[in-house]
Amino acid sequence: MGNRELLIMAVVDLKSGASPSSPFATWAGAAGTLAAANAVLVSGDTLNVSKLHAEATAGISLTIPGSASSVTRIFGGTEDGSSGLTD
Repeated sequence: MGNRELLIMAVVDLKSGASPSSPFATWAGAAGTLAAANAVLVSGDTLNVSKLHAEATAGISLTIPGSASSVTRIFGGTEDGSSGLTD
């Protein structure tokens, strides 16, 4: 067997009203804006968006990192515990 490389990608949480604490890995320390969350995302990461998040996005233009071989996933739903989603 050859060498195996374990790649662990980040999970970034986005929620209005949180107390932002980079790298935004918990709901309590979630990014408060899409721009802040996007600033720490890299290809292959996951962005969890709380269903409680609300943000005016008029005039915002973002490029989400990712490629065909390293997709950045974006999910929305109900918060589950300190991080993650239930639906």
